[in-house]
Amino acid sequence: MVRFFLKRHFRLPAPSRAVNATVFWALAVALMTAGWSGAGRTMGKHLVGLRVIRKDGGPLLIGRAFLRAVLYTLFPIGFAFILFSRDGRSLQDYVAGSLVVYDWSYRSFD
Repeated sequence: MVRFFLKRHFRLPAPSRAVNATVFWALAVALMTAGWSGAGRTMGKHLVGLRVIRKDGGPLLIGRAFLRAVLYTLFPIGFAFILFSRDGRSLQDYVAGSLVVYDWSYRSFD
């Protein structure tokens, strides 16, 4: 038994790049969905005073938040549409029916 501890080398499994990328993507989508559907903001949006809401002014529901998060992670170039839209919405915001507004209230993550 002592020989087992002295001669064996323990190595953590090394998942493939595809597994790492999939796990990273799933975590990113989950965190954005939770933030946008709960408080309407992620930590980054909280720091800069922004909140994500529905176009009609209500809170973003989990389905739309999930759709928005998936679109942002799969097609980040749609974010550049903000530069050309009149109301400052990204392509993902148009598809998800969301809107980003300024909200400097300190009711963080209510």
